[in-house]
Amino acid sequence: MKTGKSVLPPAKRNRLKAAIESFKNENVFTLTELEGFLHGLVITPDMVMPIEWIPVVFDGTPEFESEEHARGVMEPLFDAYNTYERARNKGTLKFPLNLLPPSKEMVYEIKQWCYGFMEALALRPEIWFMDAFKKGINLDDLSEIERTVALSVTTIGAVAYPGEFIKILVETRTIDDNEEEISAIISEKISDVPFAVEILQSYGNNLWQEKLSR
Repeated sequence: MKTGKSVLPPAKRNRLKAAIESFKNENVFTLTELEGFLHGLVITPDMVMPIEWIPVVFDGTPEFESEEHARGVMEPLFDAYNTYERARNKGTLKFPLNLLPPSKEMVYEIKQWCYGFMEALALRPEIWFMDAFKKGINLDDLSEIERTVALSVTTIGAVAYPGEFIKILVETRTIDDNEEEISAIISEKISDVPFAVEILQSYGNNLWQEKLSR
């Protein structure tokens, strides 16, 4: 599949970057994490209110220095959210990162994007079958589409939380604790991320359509 470019025009993206970097809390999302988060948020086929997702972005309730600071942060944040929402509605929302050529910088950026994306999906874990792998649920008990969704989430989760993912594989004796094998698995998962995102986005869109038709 073709990867897209950032949903946000350069001016909006720079404004959002400045807004989140105005916080001294190192646990506030980076711009790349926030872009992954907004992507995951708007494809989730359920209403997720700001009171739920804003604390995820800011590692708690954001503390502003002034009313002007609050406006300078929240206005570009909601503007970005609305831009992502419009892109989803128009069918122009795409995975934004180019995986070629491979580099340490690319791997770092895609890990950040996947982390933000997974944090958004975690707000409605039951929709995405997020516990299927962790809890050792037999995937054969799921329907074909549910199994595909669960495996796609696992692919992105492996990139977002590689340490946790590898720990599960080793504990379940799916793989040996071998550095080369682990590196190969993570590299494979990274290359599969765009397709996994496309699957989840399509699944979420289908659920939205079903809700709207009721």
